[in-house]
Amino acid sequence: MSSSDFTHITCSELTNIIVKGNVAVNDRTFSMPIRRDDGRLILFPVTVVNGEFEAVLNFPTSGQYSYSDIEANIDLPPNTFTVAPIKLDVLRQTI
Repeated sequence: MSSSDFTHITCSELTNIIVKGNVAVNDRTFSMPIRRDDGRLILFPVTVVNGEFEAVLNFPTSGQYSYSDIEANIDLPPNTFTVAPIKLDVLRQTI
């Protein structure tokens, strides 16, 4: 479940979320750091091929996570990316 502009996403832990889009970056693979509410960074691989990127997110632990310009540009040249802030609510998986 997500907002129409994808700035607030709700999902269950241990569930794959595939994020795709276009970006003006040469082909490469890099880390997508997402910040957990306790300050820890969770790193996900992002692959860019022919201007299209793909990342598979899968959170092992429930909690609140965020992604903004700060996280998007960690370990990259300053202002490589500008993103709308995203809040992710990861819910405990129950059976």
